[in-house]
Amino acid sequence: MFEVITGYLEKALKSRQTGSAVSPLLWLNGVVSVPCLLLSAFVTPPISYALFVLGAIVVLFSLYEYRSIRKINPRLLQSEKLQFQLAKLDIVASKGGPLVIDPVNIEFSHEPKALAAPTAEDEQ
Repeated sequence: MFEVITGYLEKALKSRQTGSAVSPLLWLNGVVSVPCLLLSAFVTPPISYALFVLGAIVVLFSLYEYRSIRKINPRLLQSEKLQFQLAKLDIVASKGGPLVIDPVNIEFSHEPKALAAPTAEDEQ
């Protein structure tokens, strides 16, 4: 079980994608509050109360920061990939005039991928 969790953590650390401004808050919750809340279940009462309060404070802090980021700039909560696409659309929209699309040179994104129909080779 521990090896599976460390494998997922290693895979997440190797990925170069960053989600949004909330990603560091989610990491803070995962690194601090989850272990504190788990340890509070197995430790004697005076220490368990302190660990539980620490984990709860981190969660409440994350919720407060999420709310403040949402008030400042809601676009920061969107993924970077979406922000780049919206910036491209803003540039195109700021040019004005008719938009001519060349159907030969349309760029397709990687996602979503269409599922290919199974072929006779796949079934064998």
